[in-house]
Amino acid sequence: MGSYVARTMIKKMIRRSCAIKGSRIGMLGLTFKENCPDLRNTRVTDIIAELEEFGCEVLVHDAYADKKEARKYYGIDLNSLEELKELDGLIIAVAHDAYKHMDMDQLAGMFKNPDKIIIGDIKGMLDREEADEHNMCTWRL
Repeated sequence: MGSYVARTMIKKMIRRSCAIKGSRIGMLGLTFKENCPDLRNTRVTDIIAELEEFGCEVLVHDAYADKKEARKYYGIDLNSLEELKELDGLIIAVAHDAYKHMDMDQLAGMFKNPDKIIIGDIKGMLDREEADEHNMCTWRL
């Protein structure tokens, strides 16, 4: 799944004429499942690794994961939501309740270019019609 998600994000970015190398991709969620701090067996790390192979800078936020564990087990430094800004792409990887309460304006505010908003909605959390109204390119698995 990780490879498919990463490659789909890259393809969507290319179609919107976004540079890949050096791009900033936000990742919402790292844990194994929603509303749980368990990092064991998470596949989100596969997506992160693949995006980094393309030369992307991946900024990871998780509302439940322990920062020390993320660093110790995966070498990932978790970011605050405020650090997820000037993004070229965003992947909502885990359906934490904290992310379900984010509105479209808040998500759009994370992006560098409001005309090139690309969101991979892995868990199908976003309302597609509302995303379309905000000129967001969204995709799901």
